[in-house]
Amino acid sequence: MPFFVPDNYSPEAIALAEGFQELGIYTFSNINYWFNPEENKFLLAQSDEEYEVGIYDYKYLYHSMPWTLNRIDKDKINILLDRNDWLIPKWRNNSVLNSFDFIFIDHMLKGFEYPKHVLPWSIGLTNRIIKSIDKSLPEKIPSNTILCNFRVGHNLRKLLTSELNTRLSSYYRIDNNISSFINNDYSPEEYQVHKSYWEQSARRHNPKFYEDLNNHLLTYAYGGYYEFRPQFYQPYSLMEKALRKLSYLSFNFRKKYNLDFANQIFVFQYDSFRFWEALYSATCPIHLDFESWGFILPVNPIEGIHYLGVKRLSFEEFEKRVAKFSKAEISQIGIEGRKWVYEHYSPKATAQRLLNIINK
Repeated sequence: MPFFVPDNYSPEAIALAEGFQELGIYTFSNINYWFNPEENKFLLAQSDEEYEVGIYDYKYLYHSMPWTLNRIDKDKINILLDRNDWLIPKWRNNSVLNSFDFIFIDHMLKGFEYPKHVLPWSIGLTNRIIKSIDKSLPEKIPSNTILCNFRVGHNLRKLLTSELNTRLSSYYRIDNNISSFINNDYSPEEYQVHKSYWEQSARRHNPKFYEDLNNHLLTYAYGGYYEFRPQFYQPYSLMEKALRKLSYLSFNFRKKYNLDFANQIFVFQYDSFRFWEALYSATCPIHLDFESWGFILPVNPIEGIHYLGVKRLSFEEFEKRVAKFSKAEISQIGIEGRKWVYEHYSPKATAQRLLNIINK
C-alpha cells in the first residue's frame, strides 16, 4: 500500500488495512503509515517484501507520475483508490487506465461513462471513527435539534442549508455551534491521543463533534458542489462551455422567480466524511436523495429507512415529509442507518468487498 508523505490522509486505505488484518491478511506499506497512539504502533509498517496485491492511493500516484507508473509491477494485481474531488479525473489518462486492474473511485455519478474496471467506492468507516462515536452513544433519543456545523463551505451546502433552515426551524432548533476538542478538558494522555489523530487526519478528528452527532436528532450531512448541465468532465471545450451557458442563464432566471432549477444542475463531490460519521452515530442524517441525483456507491443507502433525502430540490415536499415523522420515528431511521452502515462499510465489510471483486 504505497503512500506519498505530505497530505496523505486516506481513510479508504486505512479501512482496507484494518479490514484485511481483521480477516487475517498481512499488509504492509512502502512507508510507516497511520500511527495508532493507543497501541503505540503503525497500522501499516514499512517493508520491501514481496506482495500479491498492490494498492495505490491516488495522492501518491498523482504526485509522482510518471515515475510511479513506471515502477508498477504489472505481474501483480494493482488497484488504485481515487477520491479525486473535482471534475478532472486523472484516471482518464490511458497510461493510468492501463496500469491498474481495478480503479475504485469515490463520487461516482450516473451520466458519465466509465471503463469496466473503474468501479464505485466510498470513504466509509475506520476503527478510529467507530470507537470514537461508540464512546458517547446516548441511552435515550437525542435532543429535538438539527446539527448544522460545517467545517468547509461548498456551494451545495450554502444552497441546501439556506432552504432547509428556513423550512425546518419551525419544527427543530438549529445548532450552528462548531466545537473544538482543544477547548475541552482531557487528561494529558487522552489529549495526546486525540492530537495525534487530529494531525494525521488533516484536522478531521474531533471527539466533541462525535458527541454532538450523538446528541442531535438530525444532522445536515451533505457536501459537494453543483455545476451547470450538460454533464461534462473538465476542461470544457468551447462547445461544452456554450451548452453550459444556456443552463446557467436558465438557472438564474428560474432561481430569480423561485422556480425549480434542479434540471439545470448536477451535483459532484457528494461523498463526505461527515455523511459516514453521521450514519454511524445516533443521529439521523439529512442528505440529497441518492437515487434522484444519480449517486452511485457500492451499496446505496435507502432513503427514508437509513437517512432522510431531499429528492431533486423539492424542499416543500421534504418539509411535509419530515413534519409527519415523530421524534421516535426519526430516531429509528438513525438506528437503522447505523446498523446498515456497519454491515456494509465497516473495515471488515469493505475489505471483504474488495476481495470478492478481485477473486471473481
